[in-house]
Amino acid sequence: MQVMTERTQLNVNISPELLKVLKQNAIKSGLTLAKYVTKLIQAYVSNEDLIEEGTLVDKRIDSMESQLNEIAEKLNNFNNIISESSYKEEKEQIPVKATSTGIAFIPKKPSTADVKKIGILIAQHFKKIQRAEVLSAKEAWQLFKDQECIKLIKEEHLTVILDVLRGEEILTFEDIQTLGFEYGSCPLMTAFRTMSDLPIQSEFSQIKNEAEMYLAHLASKQNKKFEMSV
Repeated sequence: MQVMTERTQLNVNISPELLKVLKQNAIKSGLTLAKYVTKLIQAYVSNEDLIEEGTLVDKRIDSMESQLNEIAEKLNNFNNIISESSYKEEKEQIPVKATSTGIAFIPKKPSTADVKKIGILIAQHFKKIQRAEVLSAKEAWQLFKDQECIKLIKEEHLTVILDVLRGEEILTFEDIQTLGFEYGSCPLMTAFRTMSDLPIQSEFSQIKNEAEMYLAHLASKQNKKFEMSV
């Protein structure tokens, strides 16, 4: 048995011209006027649903874009905080102190390469003294040990110094700090001055002074005594 679909009659007032067009189109479509108008209404309503769905999608996209912009802003703020923190850490690594003439920067710790270079220049200067005084390697070492400032050096420290003078050991900052804090100054530079009148080259003097400035600063912080060499 065929189930009859329940229908409701809808009366609409339209112009004669529009009614004429609807009838012509219904005939062309092979439909009755009622069915043709029903299909037109269904198509219009369906299109409205699509528009509403599209509007909802647009709203969701706008919401997502808003959330992404908010996240991006928070990330940007976080990056700024990290950058400021890194900048503060860098400033803390190079502290400053007030002086009567303004702001003075604390000396920078010499790098591993700088300290290695100091060791090489020490060995080279020792060789120059040996040649200038016309001494053998053994005689030059004995002359070095005969200096008053070296007579107080412990045997374990003399071994390190001898290896550096021979160019057999790479000088480290720990070596410089140990000798400086133990004896209150750099014993090698003091011995070089009393061994010979041979001047120290400018490169050696500059890099040595920078290292001693930092060591003097470090000594003051640790209540140690250290005097820079002349």
